[in-house]
Amino acid sequence: MQIIFIHLTFPGQFKHLISCLAEDKKNQIYFLATEAGPDCALPGLTKIIVQKPEQGFCPQAIGYGLAALPALKKLKQQGVKPDLIYCHSTWGLSFFVKDVFPDVPLISYFEWFYSHLNADIFFTNKSITTEQAVEIRLNNISILNDLLVCDAGITPTRWQLIQFPPWFRSKLHQIHDGIDTEFFKPGKRCLEFLNLDIPPDAPIITYTTRGFEPCRGFPQFIKALQFLLVENQNCHVVIAGNDNVYYGPQRKDGRSWKEFMLERIQLDMARVHFIEPMPYQLYVKLLQSSDVHLYLTKPYVLSWSILEAMSCGCVVVASDTEPVREVIKHGHNGFLTDLYDPVQIADSLQRALELEDSIRQSISENARKTIMNHFSLPVVLPRQLNLMQSFLR
Repeated sequence: MQIIFIHLTFPGQFKHLISCLAEDKKNQIYFLATEAGPDCALPGLTKIIVQKPEQGFCPQAIGYGLAALPALKKLKQQGVKPDLIYCHSTWGLSFFVKDVFPDVPLISYFEWFYSHLNADIFFTNKSITTEQAVEIRLNNISILNDLLVCDAGITPTRWQLIQFPPWFRSKLHQIHDGIDTEFFKPGKRCLEFLNLDIPPDAPIITYTTRGFEPCRGFPQFIKALQFLLVENQNCHVVIAGNDNVYYGPQRKDGRSWKEFMLERIQLDMARVHFIEPMPYQLYVKLLQSSDVHLYLTKPYVLSWSILEAMSCGCVVVASDTEPVREVIKHGHNGFLTDLYDPVQIADSLQRALELEDSIRQSISENARKTIMNHFSLPVVLPRQLNLMQSFLR
């Protein structure tokens, strides 16, 4: 079987799927991306790197499609006859796939459909300008194109599914990309690799995110720490991520959210530890060492980090927002708190730290069971493969 995968960055959400497909030596996988990503010596895998366009956002989706077009045409000229094409739909790399391979089934992975109703994800208030409204609409250029031409779509959560217009939802299947529960599993506390001044018996709160930004509740988290660190004189906080904004605009004053918040909020920095993103082999050790893991998000795409933390058996405190409510049942496998109330966030963290051992153990076990039952690779990969199989010629 020949399959073409298309994603901005290798391997993205397709990591587990291509690893599974590569186990069959009869499969030939072509992966088209703009960034090579980590080395991956999978049998039958060919990476094809295309150059990113330099245009502004409006023509950028078309630009990505035009950048990928020669690579797709070359594959066809070389005699590649894909049985299936699987693309991530947002940036536009798959814009002209059906023009090159009109009869090949196309499955598109959809993360989000942008609308004014969700404008607060990207802007700090509900009242938006015409220019901002135009920018939101432009986000959908390649998504609408793929919705029209794809044979089927996949989106990870119900919350993400219902963002799409009703007339497209019949094409969409709610299937998560999956969590490797054999890798993300409970383990012994081990923080020596961080080389941080943390006492062996100090309670540890972890917060991991791609970027320190409002979409993931970073400002409220820093405000909450000023209350928590006073109430709890022993706990330490480890914050992993990039000091950047990935969802929404940068600050107009040029400062990062970390700089801005730490100028306003005085914290005991001897107990607050900012660290860079780390390889998965170390990241899992951090989660295994966590006493309480905090996950905050506006109603947007669900991060892998909350599911990975739950798979490790972390006691998770998370924002009472969608799509978190699809995963966390308050008091059963974690705790929900008000995203916009730093005092409540601090109180929720302290209560989680004070849990009796038996309750902590129950929450931890239920968190892992949730991931095992609904998000583990043995559960979701067969569903992905069955969908693909239904379109194979």
